[in-house]
Amino acid sequence: MERADETRSVGGIKALASFDVLFARPGVDGRVVLPDSRIVHLLSFLLKAFAGKCGADSAGAAECLNDLIRSAPGGEFAGKFTGELFRAFISLRVLPADLRAAERSCDAEFLLRHLLNVTEYLKNIPSMLTESEKENILPGALSLFESLPSGANGREEAVKMLLGGDPFAVERVFVFRNGKFSPVRPDSVKPVAKFFGFPGVRAAFADQFALFAAGKSNLPLLINS
Repeated sequence: MERADETRSVGGIKALASFDVLFARPGVDGRVVLPDSRIVHLLSFLLKAFAGKCGADSAGAAECLNDLIRSAPGGEFAGKFTGELFRAFISLRVLPADLRAAERSCDAEFLLRHLLNVTEYLKNIPSMLTESEKENILPGALSLFESLPSGANGREEAVKMLLGGDPFAVERVFVFRNGKFSPVRPDSVKPVAKFFGFPGVRAAFADQFALFAAGKSNLPLLINS
């Protein structure tokens, strides 16, 4: 039992360190801060619980796992976590093209190694829980990490997962607000001939869509209004 606890703790410390490589950064006061994401904070609390770095009044594994269900209902966890990982890679200047490259950069390989440290540990969490711990955990929470990459094909699985989290590969229209791109769904689509605005603006739209329809260009169109 002591050996199992040691493996759980040592592995948790390693996974927590890798998690911080991906998500932690110094704040304006020098303290470490995480992104403003409930899922990221809960996973940090969870890894700290397994690493033995929580105080007596801190949330434990059961509380963290159960709250992940609340924060990502209906099987949304994998998609939300993938999105956070994708944003972490982008913030550290590893772009989708770097991940698709036949020979990945040192930075891409570095981050993939740390990502796998995290996902492989998370995937093993259910097997490290005692029966008494499982009594307080929602059954659905025990399967949250099943789809995470691990094993011999872990790197390629991780790359596929990350590229699936690229919102620009899934959505086509975005609004940029407060330093962040957010997908939007146009709900008032008009033909080019009925666009309103200055003639020069309408002409720019007409040229853009004509080239796109002819398969000659798919450059993004940035609209500042």
